[in-house]
Amino acid sequence: MKWMDAWDTQIRYYTRKSIEIEYVVDTMLEENVHDILCSALVDDCIERAKSIKQGGAKYDWVSGLQVGIANLGNSLAAVKKLVFEQGAIGQQQLAAATGR
Repeated sequence: MKWMDAWDTQIRYYTRKSIEIEYVVDTMLEENVHDILCSALVDDCIERAKSIKQGGAKYDWVSGLQVGIANLGNSLAAVKKLVFEQGAIGQQQLAAATGR
């Protein structure tokens, strides 16, 4: 399927970019942003006297770039089912609905 090849190309590109951006953001947070309130509410930070980004928490879960993956997966599953399996929506209808 042509759209799956396009999807694969795009997801590979944006995954690489996301990793690069995440690294830069993570580094900046570690060096410049010590979120005292958030760190005070996370286990181990007070005991270790370190912020989340300085290694105070057991797990560094502060991030934000990997959001929407579940919505994306659900959307692709719906497209596959409604357009390609059931034929309930035509490809032109889908393209028009997405502004293409």
